[in-house]
Amino acid sequence: MENIIYLAKNAVDELGDIRSQIKELKKREEQLKETLLNTHENYIESNKYVFCVISTERTSLDTKRLKEDFGTNLYDEYGKTTAVNKVVITRR
Repeated sequence: MENIIYLAKNAVDELGDIRSQIKELKKREEQLKETLLNTHENYIESNKYVFCVISTERTSLDTKRLKEDFGTNLYDEYGKTTAVNKVVITRR
């Protein structure tokens, strides 16, 4: 049992480290995307990759307003609930 706890603690530390790295990488990704978008170019070829801007639209549903205007029965009838497991890691 101690071995399992030891392995689990190592997994917690490694997962926390990976998430920290991902956070920094995402921050850098946003900086680079902003730089590229500020060029106002829709297509750029580099030695390894091609940058392309594709514009789309997305529609979302205001569920709070839907419930207020039509009641929760309609929302419950057409709504879909999915079970989700969230893993939370915080630095000690």
